[in-house]
Amino acid sequence: MYHTKGSSSSVLPQIMRISSGLNPACDRNRNRHLHLSQFLTTLAILSLHLTIADGITPPIFSANWSPPSTRHLPSPNVKKHMPPPKSRATSPHGTYQARHPPPHRTSPPTMVKDNNLPPSNMYASPSPHNVPPSPHHSSPSPKQNHHMPRPKHKLPPPHITPTPPPVPFPSPPSPPLPSPPFPSPPQPRPPTPSPPAESPTPQTASAGPPPSQTASNGPPPSQTASAGQINTTAAVDYVPEGSLFEILPQKSEVVAVHLVHLPGTDSYFYMERPSGYHPDGSHNIAGSFDLVTRVWTHLDSPDSLFCAGHTLLSNGSVVIVGGHIANAGWPAGIQHIRTYTPGESSLTLMTTMRYPRWYATATLLPDQQVLIMGGTQGVGAGTANNPYYEIWDPQNPDTTVEFPVNPTYLTDVKQNYYPFNYVLPSGDIFNYCSRIGWIMDPMTGTYKVPLPGRPLSAVSPSTVYVTQYPYTGTSVMLPLLPENNYSTVDIMIMGGQNVLANSNLNLTACSESLRISITMPGVKKPSYDLNGGWVQEFMGSPRVMPDSILLPNGVVILMSGTMEGLAGDSVSGGGSKAYYPNFFAEMYDPYAQVGQRWTTLSRSQIPRQYHSTALLTTNGTILVAGCDRCAQVSTNMTYSPAPVKAEYRQEIFYPPFWYDFQNKAVIQGIFPQIVGYGEQFTVKFTGLMTPNVQVTSAVLVAPGSVTHCFNTNQRVIKLEMYVDPYSNTVTLTTPPSPNIAPPQAYMVFLLNGYTYSKAEWITLMLGL
Repeated sequence: MYHTKGSSSSVLPQIMRISSGLNPACDRNRNRHLHLSQFLTTLAILSLHLTIADGITPPIFSANWSPPSTRHLPSPNVKKHMPPPKSRATSPHGTYQARHPPPHRTSPPTMVKDNNLPPSNMYASPSPHNVPPSPHHSSPSPKQNHHMPRPKHKLPPPHITPTPPPVPFPSPPSPPLPSPPFPSPPQPRPPTPSPPAESPTPQTASAGPPPSQTASNGPPPSQTASAGQINTTAAVDYVPEGSLFEILPQKSEVVAVHLVHLPGTDSYFYMERPSGYHPDGSHNIAGSFDLVTRVWTHLDSPDSLFCAGHTLLSNGSVVIVGGHIANAGWPAGIQHIRTYTPGESSLTLMTTMRYPRWYATATLLPDQQVLIMGGTQGVGAGTANNPYYEIWDPQNPDTTVEFPVNPTYLTDVKQNYYPFNYVLPSGDIFNYCSRIGWIMDPMTGTYKVPLPGRPLSAVSPSTVYVTQYPYTGTSVMLPLLPENNYSTVDIMIMGGQNVLANSNLNLTACSESLRISITMPGVKKPSYDLNGGWVQEFMGSPRVMPDSILLPNGVVILMSGTMEGLAGDSVSGGGSKAYYPNFFAEMYDPYAQVGQRWTTLSRSQIPRQYHSTALLTTNGTILVAGCDRCAQVSTNMTYSPAPVKAEYRQEIFYPPFWYDFQNKAVIQGIFPQIVGYGEQFTVKFTGLMTPNVQVTSAVLVAPGSVTHCFNTNQRVIKLEMYVDPYSNTVTLTTPPSPNIAPPQAYMVFLLNGYTYSKAEWITLMLGL
C-alpha cells in the first residue's frame, strides 16, 4: 500500500599465426616457418610465465576478455573529415590526450577461461568498473524491418557491430596517507585538444551551408567563447578512440518513461504509463534498479504517474508533480504532488496542486522550494494552458503558492509543455519553451528580460523549427565556471521538428543546435548581457526526441530519437508517429571552435524512440533505457527488435574518455562529506594505473531527473582547487551561493584533462 503524508514508513602480446598457405614443394621454407612458429610459441609461453609470476593475470586469460574498443567510424559512403593538424581548442579542465590508445586488432586472441578470476562489476570497486557484456546479450540478432515501407531516399549509415570494452587493469596499491593540505596557486591549464572530426551529414538532411557560413548566423567565435576559456588556438591532436553501447543482461520491470538517479546511491527510480508487458508479469508502474547488485524493486504508487514532472529535493527524496488522468485502474494523479524517499516501499501522497498539470516541469530552487511550471490542464494538445505557475515548499507541504504566467509568453508558446527551466547564478530562472523564452524572477512573478527568438534555420530558412512536444528537442546548461566567478552561463537547445510535421510525418527533423551565452548582472553591467544571442551549428544528423547527457568534463553526449516524425502515439493507437531511429550517439565539445564541435560516435542496436531516457552514472558511463512505442520500427538499418511493444532492455554507453585508464584518478576519500557554501573540503586520490596521476580540475555533478528528453536536475559546477604538492590530495572550495549549486547531494569527479574519475558523493547544505 502507499503511504499518506505523515505515515511511517601487463598484457600478453597476441601470438601471430603463421600462414598455412605454404608451397608443398619447398620443404625448407615449410621447415623454416615451422621453426619460427615454435620459437614464437615458446617465447609467448615464457612471457606468460613471467607475467603470472609477477602476480598479474593477462587479460586474454579472463573468461570475460574482449578486445579493446576501436574507433567507430560512420558508413564508408559518408566522408568524415579529420581535423586539420594545427587546429586546436581549449578547455577549462586541461588536456585530454589518448597517450595509450587502444590497439586496433584485426582479430581477437584466443579466449581461455580462468575460473579463479573474481566476477567483474563496473560499480563495485575503484577500478575501471567495466562489466563485460554477456555472451547471451552482447550480440543481438539483427533484423531488417519492412513492416512499414518508407521512401528509399533515406539511407542512414549501415550496421556497425560494436566491440566490447576492455577488461580493467588491477587497481594499484593505496599510497601512504597524505600530509596536511598545502595550498598552492591553481595550476596553469595545459593546452587542450583540437576540435574533433566533423560529423557526417546523413542523406536525410539537406547539406546546408559550410561551417564557416553557419557560424555567421551568430556572433564571431570570440564573442561566443565562455569565460574561463583561456584561448582557442592552443592544444594537442585529439581524436576520440572509441565508444560503445553494451546491452545489460538485466531488464527493467517497468518502462523507463521517467528516470531519476537516487542521490548517494547507484540506484535509479523508474516510472511508466501502464504497459502490461512487464517481463515478470507484474502490474506496478514504479520501481527502482540497483546497478551494483542488479536487483529490481517494485514500488507502490497512490495514483497515475505517467507524464508527470519531477526533480530531486534537498533531502534526497524525489518529488513528482502532476501526471495523468485515471488510467488502467490507477486513480487520476494529474493534480497531485507525491514524494519518494530511497529505501521506502512506496510513494507518498503529499497534497493537491491548485491546477491539474500534464507535462509540467519541476525545478529545485536555491531556497529548497520547488518551482512547478507549465503543463496543460487536460491530456493532449489543445487542452487548456495553466495561467499560473506554483511554488511548493517541502517544509510547508499542505499547499502551494501561485503566480501568474506572462500572458504574452503563454499566448506565443501555445502549449507550455515541459519548459526548459534553469536556475541562473543570479537566482532568476531561464525559462524557454517552443521558440521563445524569458529570464524571470520566480519569487515575484516578474518577467525581466525576453530571450532572443530562435534564428532562422541555416539548412532551410523557410522552415519553422520548434522544440516542445510533439516536436520534442532537448536542452542542457553547460558547466558553471569559477574563472568568471560563475557569472556567465551557456545554454544549448538541440534537435526538434518542423511545425508542419503535424500534417506530414515524413518531414526530416531538425539537425541544428543552438547555444547562447548569458552574463549575469554585476557592478559593471547592471543588466543581463546576452552576448549576441543564439549561435547556430550543424549536428551530425537530424533528431526529434533526443536525450542529452552532460559529462563531468563538460562534453555533451546526444543520443536516441528519430530522424522523421513526431513524439506521441499514432492515430490508430499504440504505434509510433516517428520513423528512422537515430542509432548513433554524437559528441559536442563546447571548447572547440564554432562549426567543429560535433563528432559522431558509435551506434546502438536498439531503437530508442518515444519515451526513452538516459542518465549519467557514478563511474561516468551512461544508463540508457525506455521506449514504449517500439513495436513498429521503420528503418533500413539492421537492429535488435523489442520482444514486445515496450522496451525493457537497458544499455550502458561508454564515452571515449572512459577508456583513458592511464590518466584516470581514483578517489580514496572525501572529508568532510557534508559542507556549506564557500567552504573547503579535501579529496584524497591515487591513479588507476599509477599513483602519480595528475588532477587538473574537479567538479560537482547533480544527480539526473529526466523525462520526455529534458533532464530537470542536470548541472555541472567546476570548483576552485588547490593541490598539495607533497601528497595526492586536493583542497576544493564549494560555490559561494546556492544560486550556483542548489542545496542537495552531488557527485564529485576529479579530472585529468578530459579524463574523469569515478565519483564519490558529497552533500551541499544551507545553514552550515
